[in-house]
Amino acid sequence: MEVYFLGKLGDMIARRIEVERPKDVRTAGQFREWLGTQYPGAAAALASPRLKIVVDDEIVLPTASVSGAKTVEFFPLVSGG
Repeated sequence: MEVYFLGKLGDMIARRIEVERPKDVRTAGQFREWLGTQYPGAAAALASPRLKIVVDDEIVLPTASVSGAKTVEFFPLVSGG
């Protein structure tokens, strides 16, 4: 699975990584928590409620399935004026 990180997470981890999702990780929220264990320095940023999760080009809730997903993206909300 390809995983993309935008903003601060991209600086902390990488812009793109490829991982094999553990079989017991089924939801976007579980995947985010698992990534936090793999990248402890980014765990707090990954846990932020302001972080948006995109699975196969669709913004999803943490309860959404990641089973069979090809891409997952994480990006912080931004504000502008």
